[in-house]
Amino acid sequence: SDVEIVATATVGNQEYRGTARLHPVPRMSIPRLTTAPTMSDSDAAADWSQLKAHAIHPSQTWQGTVTNAADCSATFRVAHNGSQLFVEVRVRDDHVVSNIAPNDIKGHWRSDSVELCLDPDVGAGHTLNCYKLGVFPFDTTGRVRAARDADARPGPVEETSPETRLVSWKTPEGYAIRMSVPLADVGPDLRADGRRLGFNVLIYDGDKTDAAPGENINRSRLAWAPRSGVQGRPEDWGRAEFE
Repeated sequence: SDVEIVATATVGNQEYRGTARLHPVPRMSIPRLTTAPTMSDSDAAADWSQLKAHAIHPSQTWQGTVTNAADCSATFRVAHNGSQLFVEVRVRDDHVVSNIAPNDIKGHWRSDSVELCLDPDVGAGHTLNCYKLGVFPFDTTGRVRAARDADARPGPVEETSPETRLVSWKTPEGYAIRMSVPLADVGPDLRADGRRLGFNVLIYDGDKTDAAPGENINRSRLAWAPRSGVQGRPEDWGRAEFE
């Protein structure tokens, strides 16, 4: 929540007072790797496990309700190599639903999905200069699919960010997704070290196992940086610094 701070100073017999409202968001570092992590659909890729895991708890719900961690929660890991951003998201979901057809890859919030939000302007007032990628872990044929959404270049990732790489697989507790995103697609200045980035990971959960193809079953939404309407408010996203 936003908080107000007050500073006072007394000079002689005169008191001076100033106030400011703080808008806190989470912060993290993105480590630099010399070798890209393995982009395989397997838990056996040990190089990912060396990266710090950031948690998204049920308490970080920004819409809907979550029963417990088994119902919906997640951890994610992030790294870069100067030109690519690598992200792994592991979602706990007791009912993984895949009701989106291969020719209907849009509106990821309708079903179980993950959204990656990147803001090169770090706190922008809109998403036009952002990179927002919605990822379905599985379409109705079992393939991982994705599309950019609500940024300046929406559409299937094969067309809007063709060098992006995705893999997914089911886990005993839900599903996992790995992404490799070209930083040049996010912002031309993001190749240099030491830059900051607006960053968020959003989790959408449906749980309706008998959902019709294309049906909107969204029940709850979680985020690393959770606030109401956060998907369209980059100023509410977290901050990440490239090492």
